[in-house]
Amino acid sequence: MKILLSAYACYPGRGSEDGVGWQWAVGLAELGHEVWIITRDDQTKRRAIENFLSSRPDLEARLHPHYFDFGTNHGNTMPYQRFEQFHFIHWQLRVLPEAQKLEATHDFDLVHHITFGTVRFASWLWKLKKPFIIGPLGGGETAPWRLRIGYSRIGHLKELARDASNAFIRFDPTVQQMLKNADVIMCKTAETLSYIPQKYRHKSITKIEIGIDQENIRDCTTDTLCEKNKLRLLYVGRLVHWKGVNFSLAALKRAKDLGANFEFTIVGKGDELNQLRSLAKLHNIERQINWKEWVSKSELTRIYDDHDVLLFTSLHDSSGNVIMEALSRGLPVCSLDLGGPGALLSDDVGWLIPINKRSVNQILDHTAETIQRICRNPDEINNRKKNIPEYLSRRSWIDAIENAYRESLAMLKNKTRI
Repeated sequence: MKILLSAYACYPGRGSEDGVGWQWAVGLAELGHEVWIITRDDQTKRRAIENFLSSRPDLEARLHPHYFDFGTNHGNTMPYQRFEQFHFIHWQLRVLPEAQKLEATHDFDLVHHITFGTVRFASWLWKLKKPFIIGPLGGGETAPWRLRIGYSRIGHLKELARDASNAFIRFDPTVQQMLKNADVIMCKTAETLSYIPQKYRHKSITKIEIGIDQENIRDCTTDTLCEKNKLRLLYVGRLVHWKGVNFSLAALKRAKDLGANFEFTIVGKGDELNQLRSLAKLHNIERQINWKEWVSKSELTRIYDDHDVLLFTSLHDSSGNVIMEALSRGLPVCSLDLGGPGALLSDDVGWLIPINKRSVNQILDHTAETIQRICRNPDEINNRKKNIPEYLSRRSWIDAIENAYRESLAMLKNKTRI
């Protein structure tokens, strides 16, 4: 098939939305499709994609990047970094004529909007009048009100603005037009699916969009050796209110009171850094915390390999790339049973902390007791490490993409237009 893939975020070797856009482009080409990627212009991105294609001559004939941007800073994304969502919305409006030119030349069999994968923002590519797939979409995941108690004032305001934006989805004519004209709507989680109007549910499916590079999987068969019987916990990600690091610190304070011996390494930076440092001091666990800003990819790999468990108490992630990264390095994951992490994880490779019908104190106690139990019994880790290779063997990028497209193309084949 000839596929036009709209991937505003698309960059080799990166994570998050950039990684999703690129991995789906490569995966579709590896499955035998001919793929035209239309993506935001960026000089460093161009070089990265050119370098990749020169190293993969088997894909050069099937993977065609097409770069588009607008304004005086064409090819330079630096001015847009602080206002990326606004630039994305404008880009979606401006990219349609460019896509129409590509369609006139190549006569695509299918059009697919992949990034940004959020239900709050519209794509206009349904106007190409070709079978149109959107997603997987996230963004419908919401932090439970009772778990927002530790938010900063700014965090509360940002969360309320996000709630309002999600509430507006049902009334946003641009989003509703996109959903109406899409042939297949892929959602990352059941929470996002709940924002799809019932009249469009017959063409909606739930699919996690991320996977793992099988060649990056570490041998997880050896037992963990907690240094000096100290549990080495790790967090990797942005330090923003909804990532729930404040929740992890509160749980660790209780775990310390229960006698747990641990250290917690936090890799990342963000607006909440100073507040989190103050919170660690307030909880009297500052000596157990190691703070690191962003590090190189090779250094991050070493950090993963030097730790035992990823502690990831995010409050509304729609997927969880860091979870897959941690598992690939042999780290089981302790997470709240929410959103993408709740859909990704199982008790075979981690610990899911239940939140339904539980108070904040009950959730914190459960998390603290889980950490204490892991400290006292390293087999809690070892038994899960042994399950990781089999778990990951079914979660490669190509598996995720092939599975999503198998179901989507079947829906297209059997589709009756309403």
